Amino acid sequence: MSQIVMQKRQVGDICILEWRNSHLDSSNTKEFKVQAGSCVGTAKKVILDLTGVTFIDSTGLGALLSILRTLRERNGDFRVCCAAKAIQLLFELVRIDKILDIHETREEAIIASNKL
Repeated sequence: MSQIVMQKRQVGDICILEWRNSHLDSSNTKEFKVQAGSCVGTAKKVILDLTGVTFIDSTGLGALLSILRTLRERNGDFRVCCAAKAIQLLFELVRIDKILDIHETREEAIIASNKL
């Protein structure tokens, strides 16, 4: 039985995913994908709130890129917000910040997504 560590909220036409685990790595990436699937599979705009996440490994980064790819294939929008400084530095180090829209706050991400 899977433990629910993802909250989903709808704000207009935007699906907001809140990952409520301190890490996104090989131990839980499969569960992340399963729990995000219903939102990613149907929504055109998705925001991932990383409040409280302190560690992401390569499998976690792969999961984020998978969501980005899925949404881009149908001209959707994927944004990440509320990443801790260590996560922001990781995004910069692996240059994912060049292809992923990253925002300081959820409100900024919602405003940016609504401009589309």
